Amino acid sequence: MRRGSESVTEAEASLRAMLEADPRQPRAHYLLGRVHEQRGRWADAAAEYRQAAELLLKRGGRRGAAPMTGP
Repeated sequence: MRRGSESVTEAEASLRAMLEADPRQPRAHYLLGRVHEQRGRWADAAAEYRQAAELLLKRGGRRGAAPMTGP
């Protein structure tokens, strides 16, 4: 994820659109958490990370579960 404020704004908009279409995407929640971190919104970041973790746990390692790796 690029660090310029414009690219962070674009990333946030794209991630929110993805989650609006399908809120069960752990990677999108994780990346939105990264966006919140870059903006210093720690509580929002924690909430997104928590949501990503809960979704991954619900999948229970089922096939098709994307690994959570860095950018």
